[in-house]
Amino acid sequence: MRLLFLFISFCFSVSFLSAQSETVLPLSGNATLFYQDGVRNTNRNHKNFIVERNNVFITTDTLSLPFIDEFSSNALREQTFFKTNITDSVLYTYGPCDSFLGISLIQGRFHLQQTWDFTFNVTLQQLDSTPKTSITLTRLPATTPNCLDLPSGGLTLWPEFYRYTFDSLTGNVLTQQLDTLYPDTLLLYAPVIYKAQLSANTKWIDNYAYWNTHFPILPPTIGVATLDGLNQYGLPYNNSSPTNIGIADYLTSKPIDMSGLTDADSVYLSFFYQSEGLGNWPNRNDSLILEFFNEYSQKWDKMWSTIGDTTVPSSVQPFKQVMVQVPRTVLPINNYFYKGFKFRFKNKASLAGNNDHWHVDYVRLNKSRNVNDTVISDIAFLYPFPSVLKNYELMPGKQYIGSSDLIDTISLFVRNNNYDQAIGNPPATQYNVSAELLYPFQSIVFTKQNVFNAEPVTEIYLNPKQDYVIFGNQGDSLSLLSEGVLSVTNVNQQNDTIRAGQIFSNILAYDDGSAERAYGLEGLGLKKFAQEFELNVPDTLVGFQVHYSNIDVKVDDLIHSFNVWKSLELNNAAYIDTPIYTSLNKKPYYIDTVNGFVTYLLDTPRELSDKYYLGWSQTDTRNLQVGYDLNSKKGRAHMYIFTNGTWKLSTTTVNGSVMIRSVFGHYSGFATSVNQMEAEKEEISLFPNPARNNVNVGLKGKAEMTLVDLSGRLLMQQSFENNTSFDVSSLAEGAYLAHIKKNGQTTTHKIVVAK
Repeated sequence: MRLLFLFISFCFSVSFLSAQSETVLPLSGNATLFYQDGVRNTNRNHKNFIVERNNVFITTDTLSLPFIDEFSSNALREQTFFKTNITDSVLYTYGPCDSFLGISLIQGRFHLQQTWDFTFNVTLQQLDSTPKTSITLTRLPATTPNCLDLPSGGLTLWPEFYRYTFDSLTGNVLTQQLDTLYPDTLLLYAPVIYKAQLSANTKWIDNYAYWNTHFPILPPTIGVATLDGLNQYGLPYNNSSPTNIGIADYLTSKPIDMSGLTDADSVYLSFFYQSEGLGNWPNRNDSLILEFFNEYSQKWDKMWSTIGDTTVPSSVQPFKQVMVQVPRTVLPINNYFYKGFKFRFKNKASLAGNNDHWHVDYVRLNKSRNVNDTVISDIAFLYPFPSVLKNYELMPGKQYIGSSDLIDTISLFVRNNNYDQAIGNPPATQYNVSAELLYPFQSIVFTKQNVFNAEPVTEIYLNPKQDYVIFGNQGDSLSLLSEGVLSVTNVNQQNDTIRAGQIFSNILAYDDGSAERAYGLEGLGLKKFAQEFELNVPDTLVGFQVHYSNIDVKVDDLIHSFNVWKSLELNNAAYIDTPIYTSLNKKPYYIDTVNGFVTYLLDTPRELSDKYYLGWSQTDTRNLQVGYDLNSKKGRAHMYIFTNGTWKLSTTTVNGSVMIRSVFGHYSGFATSVNQMEAEKEEISLFPNPARNNVNVGLKGKAEMTLVDLSGRLLMQQSFENNTSFDVSSLAEGAYLAHIKKNGQTTTHKIVVAK
């Protein structure tokens, strides 16, 4: 749904393509999570063990009461879990354990005796044979959750082989046929099983929900888990149709030890939730659901749910607290007091995009509670430490000239979750704020200690322009760390401290790196967008960065050009703008990095001073869909559009910043994100792995790849340059070897195809 959201008069032009307009629309993806393609597979849960992505076998510890997560830090399973938490792998398993755990199996032919690879020796006019390496298959007979830890038995077999006819002059294979005469056996087996261990600091076994601090409005404490229509990679679950509605995200707790408890222990689960926030409002077809896992029935029982609104909410939807008692027995038999109890949230939503948002906060499960146990002894920050810059979110060190670049006032928001409206008398609470310059040398630039009366929500005002002592002209790079600390004694200490680093490097940007919407122009004819930047001192523009987003569909074939203009003249149809730089015939590039910025380098650096304008031009009727940041509004007054033959100020009523950035100073080599602006490395990465459809190859330069199966049979040869991908969707499930030759050196990478 394309809807209104808090504090923003959200409208967009609905027009035929004959009219030109600018639009700010809901996203279909989440750039913060989008680092590789993937789809959610249904988990098969067996107490403390999980099989996911078909053949990844995950183990986890069991937590004890109380279970508390107020989401001030990310306790969901790590985004990089499958890259960093694999502890072991088991090749070629078969037996009841595989089926019991729901592991994906394939049927294969193996020979009972030695097999060979054959070649034709042209010189000797004879066949040469090389013995194939035997394969040991491990039988897993047990049908218990820990069966993978108890392998027993084995079977030694040989890979299937082919019979060939050869050209006697060249030795080339003319025909090949899989042998069917030699004794063989058919076997259901798993080519590879990976073992992984969930980190001890996680509290949730999945990461379909999105941990963040920028979607909620006035949460109980800083940070929430957001359930929407996107999977764990920030991609739609099913965008084949905008009308697709179904179960989307899950947020599932780790197993919890509830053994020995009874109804007399009065166990309650409580949590806060908010619909929409700065996201998209759920409608009547959408819902948020709480479920408990029933040990007796081995099914999930629905314990609570709520639905969305029939019309666009006219005001802020505040966080609401829910109290749910955990019963021991309810007819028909339900059983929740056992070791390994789990609960989960799930949402029903549109599966086509980043919409229908529910934000969950401050989840508490404990005994000795009652329905009135709603007060939390916790005074906490609500949002991250804001940027101290006046005009930009990021600026180069060379451009920082002193206090005139610092903002007049910023606010730190604090909530007292223990405030009693009837009693009043808010407690006196001390806070400390400090800022330290870390580079190019260390120095304290600001300290403040004060006391405030902790009302339900308190705003602490700071004056960086007046108080921060950061002198300009200190070099190309500066690093500043700001910190706020509440001196309180309460149930949670994590949300009492907020920190933010302000990096002055070589980027000039209005946005904070998070896209909540997508911006673009649409309609027939020539359309242009320009964002105005102003320099304090002359500098050298060496490149620019763009975050391409998605709304309804990908537009990865939309041709556009980037331009740099020295000046623009508004409302003059006779004015001809002449760019000082143009980069022609570009297409959107959806970068596989955390922050999602692609960097373009100028062929020749441009010396700039004062004001200049950076943007794009297009004749394609579709929306280019560049990221739009709602949390930073610093760019809104500097947006210009060329529609219907003239330049004019942007007319959008949605306050935010278009995510297009300038790169200054010395910069060599192609990079895809700010974090990759470093010397080129000879690194080759293949991901995702296991793969389902495509395998991405991350490298720089030219290379050749040979893909073979474990018997050495050639399956694919491919040459490529820079980052690329290859299709494995036609391959059977199993393990393969990719030999990649680059600069005379060959590296071998194991790839697993899992359907």
